Amino acid sequence: MNPVILSFQNVSKMFHVYQSQRTLFRIASSVIQGKRLARSLWALRDVTFEIRKGDKIAVIGRNGAGKTTLFRVAAGIYKPTSGRIQQKENVKSLFRYGLGLNAQLSVLDNIYLMGAYYGMLVAEVRKKLDEILDFSELEEFLYAPVKHLSSGQVQRLCFSVFIQSRESFMAFDESTSMADLRFQKKVGMFFDDLFRSDQTLLLASHNLSDLAARCRHAIWLEKGGLQAYGPTAEVIKGYQDFCDQYEAESTEQVRDEAGQQKLER
Repeated sequence: MNPVILSFQNVSKMFHVYQSQRTLFRIASSVIQGKRLARSLWALRDVTFEIRKGDKIAVIGRNGAGKTTLFRVAAGIYKPTSGRIQQKENVKSLFRYGLGLNAQLSVLDNIYLMGAYYGMLVAEVRKKLDEILDFSELEEFLYAPVKHLSSGQVQRLCFSVFIQSRESFMAFDESTSMADLRFQKKVGMFFDDLFRSDQTLLLASHNLSDLAARCRHAIWLEKGGLQAYGPTAEVIKGYQDFCDQYEAESTEQVRDEAGQQKLER
């Protein structure tokens, strides 16, 4: 059995969400009146799981369930509010396209900029420059400002730099869907190779069939809590049943409210 390389033990993450704009007057008034300007939002609540070296783990859940927060805590970007994390390998995570870019600079400058953002040395970026340009298919735009690129080209650039900064533990947060359908096929081939490798992967996506085909185990988050962690097919089945029930109850509630409004008229 492979060793555990990431362990979450009762991990929670809380954010302060401000109800209104923080002005000096509002701050002073809140202090005098003993009121709080912010409410507590728990993005993760008491989450516990282990990931072993070589695992391919799907992360599923509705929007706002805590997936991105989980990835950022795992990558060390956020510190947990409570709980304990034990980590034996760094997690390299791709969250959203455009992060770390400077639209005024050239494609070449941004390759070095993003390389540094992902922990690559200048010499490493220089060595892998041809591979980055070949994968992104942006050779002819090397000296063009990034602001002149399309959204699809920006996706290709960011993805191509990220995969060259390869760590043994990589995480992709909703970052596998491409605007460029032809490039999507190239990305699919990259993931085919990646899932055949011994690398450890975390992958969040709403494409459940793709996750079921690629990942042996899945994490399901709901309102920051861990609903299930186990074989992917079982976890996805539970998640789909939950979503179907939630949608049915929401539809019934809307009908009841509409009927009540008619009676009141």
